[in-house]
Amino acid sequence: MKKNEKLKKSARVNNRADFKFTFEDEIDKALTDGYTQNQDFFGILLNNNSLKKRIAQIFVDDVYQSMQE
Repeated sequence: MKKNEKLKKSARVNNRADFKFTFEDEIDKALTDGYTQNQDFFGILLNNNSLKKRIAQIFVDDVYQSMQE
């Protein structure tokens, strides 16, 4: 996710709260890409919105901070 250009741009022009919306949109794409590598795990995440949001919350600050640099 840290190489995602859309997220980089969003981190530069938005505060963390607004960045979170872009991050949540892009996490679905990242999970779909990862699905081919581990179908069971990513299938669970893609089909369970509350679990996906909890896991995304863990990473959103890290990704946002790294893109601010």
